[in-house]
Amino acid sequence: MPRFTMTFLFLGVTITAVSSSAQPFATESSPQKVDQITLKYFLAAEAADESNNASLALQHFRLAAAHGHWRSMLEVANRYMTGTGTTKDVARGVEWMRFSAWAGYPSAMYGMGVAHEKGMGVTRDQNEAVRWWRRAVLDRRFLVDPHVAAKQKLKTLGVSDSPGSLFAVKGENGLFGFIDQRGKWFIRPAFQAANSFEHDLAVVKYPDPESKGAYTTVINRSGRAILPGRYLSARIHANGIVEASPRLSRAEYWSPSGIRGAKLSYLLHGPLIEDRAWFHAKGKHGFINGMGKEIVDVRFEQAESFNEGLAAVKLGRLWGYIDKSGQLAIKNVYAKVERFNEGLAWVTSDGKRWGVINTKGERIIEDRFAVHGIFSEGLAAAALPGGKLGFIDKSGKFGIAPNYALARNFSEGLVAVRRVQWEYIDKTGKTVIHGFDFTNARDFRDGLAAVQVGKEHVHIDKSGKFVGKLRVCKSISDFDRGFAWVDWSDGRSLIDKTGKTIYLEPDAWESARRTTRPMYAVDEAVLGRNLTAAAKICERLADQGSLNAMQRLANMYHAGRGVKRNVAKMIQWKRKAAIAGHTVAMRELGLLYSRGEGITKDQALGAMWLHRAATLNEPVAMWALGESYLKGVGVPQSKEHALKWFNAAALRDVVGAMVPLGQMYESGIGVKKNLDTAASWYSRAADKGNKQAAQLLSQIKQKKKTPGQ
Repeated sequence: MPRFTMTFLFLGVTITAVSSSAQPFATESSPQKVDQITLKYFLAAEAADESNNASLALQHFRLAAAHGHWRSMLEVANRYMTGTGTTKDVARGVEWMRFSAWAGYPSAMYGMGVAHEKGMGVTRDQNEAVRWWRRAVLDRRFLVDPHVAAKQKLKTLGVSDSPGSLFAVKGENGLFGFIDQRGKWFIRPAFQAANSFEHDLAVVKYPDPESKGAYTTVINRSGRAILPGRYLSARIHANGIVEASPRLSRAEYWSPSGIRGAKLSYLLHGPLIEDRAWFHAKGKHGFINGMGKEIVDVRFEQAESFNEGLAAVKLGRLWGYIDKSGQLAIKNVYAKVERFNEGLAWVTSDGKRWGVINTKGERIIEDRFAVHGIFSEGLAAAALPGGKLGFIDKSGKFGIAPNYALARNFSEGLVAVRRVQWEYIDKTGKTVIHGFDFTNARDFRDGLAAVQVGKEHVHIDKSGKFVGKLRVCKSISDFDRGFAWVDWSDGRSLIDKTGKTIYLEPDAWESARRTTRPMYAVDEAVLGRNLTAAAKICERLADQGSLNAMQRLANMYHAGRGVKRNVAKMIQWKRKAAIAGHTVAMRELGLLYSRGEGITKDQALGAMWLHRAATLNEPVAMWALGESYLKGVGVPQSKEHALKWFNAAALRDVVGAMVPLGQMYESGIGVKKNLDTAASWYSRAADKGNKQAAQLLSQIKQKKKTPGQ
């Protein structure tokens, strides 16, 4: 791949990156190939550069950037920052750089960090600078300098180059993003759904503008998608191997760095554990490795996942175990078996009473137990026929007498057991925590255990003391790396080991009984006709990071409601709301740029904001973007792209998009002429009261009646 060097003069550093002709658009979404129109503008910009026509070069770079070319975004940013071919405008340059950073390019991420560090074109904010530098460090895809420079910046500040654990949460805009351990956004909300990170990768769903659904991909911790296309589903296996399904009964396997392995057709398959996963084909089971290559041929009636180097398999009617090469390690002589744990596995010859074998197949405990649990910390819950549960050691002797109706597994030296009520005992059988009112009790994790008291949930420490307050909620999770989830009826909150709430999802504000929705206070002030108070509340909430308050405050400054009319402050707060993820603010900011209302006109930058809003499912932005492509306003003119965005908006009941969509079908603009489809869209718009659509529908009906028209 060719390399290019770009010097950010305002930063005083040289950023070296590898260029590609096919990179994603300026959103944190899956890659999109650069089309011929975009490439034409980019090449024209380079030609103008070689002729020393900086103004013309900038014009073409802006068009290519607005249409998705990431290098052009950086070129535009650099030229505004240095005043090359235009009046110097650092703030506008940073705005262009932000789109490149959102696209997932570490050079732009590093630049955003420096801009926030120095307060150049943006508010000085060291926390925001650290966030961007960490994202640059996390993605070493095709460059060296930004990664090294960002790492050095973080080292100088004495902070870790890792954000620590990241958590998928829902934002105020209804989309999901990832917060860090302080509850601050690390990857801002842009996903329709998101799973937690596993092996530094996370499965996410993006809104699909071309339908009302979503598509799946996988991102790394910098927020960049590592898969090149759109998938029906995906999951992450051990060692970061990604399994992605473009459609039903098909799978592709990818390495964590985005290298594709085998493609596989399957009906059923299991999780990848120890670089092996069972699969089902032709009525039998076999095993594949992490990249989808068949390692063990299909010959087993049933198969289970590997654990401790062995997998249970069924040949004929009996079970045994194979090693990772597929060789039979323990003969198939058992009616039922379970996986190995701590070097031991439970097996039964008659299907009723269970005993234990080791990894060599040697009998350790004879078949005599009716009920059992797994071995954990050297002990396993077990019960003789007709007896209660106790705990046996690895020789089969009861180390803790069988006195319990229910028992869990030992964890961190303690286990939850129940005689009449739940309690915790140690390995000698001594009761350590008396759970007088516990209606449920779980294993200890990170020194804490989740318990239920009636309808309330709380965590306890190993002395039995409550950590945090009792919560009336659906459930609470075990602690993992110092954090746990509280599941309310309509949202979640993240808590730390002191019980403190780190983040509360907006949907859960009322269920948590912590407060009503913050914006209610604004609404009440408005209803009480105290607009000055409403504006003050709005500004306080906006300063605290509420994107809905930012947007509301911007509108107040625009209309002069509760505050003196101030267009500059309107733009300021609308930009903040857009950056924070408010999709309507993105669309409105884009239109302000396109029209030059209260801000220097910049149709290309306006198109960038419209595109970001549209890709995040903002329907009116889709319509506006369609108009931009149809007329070539801020983007290269493209009938195909116009059709795509009009269709997306029309599917979401934007009446204004139905009319131009119908006209394109009626006249065959960017699509094969189809009067029936045109009439269908006119009819839908007319039913919603659009007079122009009713007139066009009447005309098209007349055309159908008149032969030769």
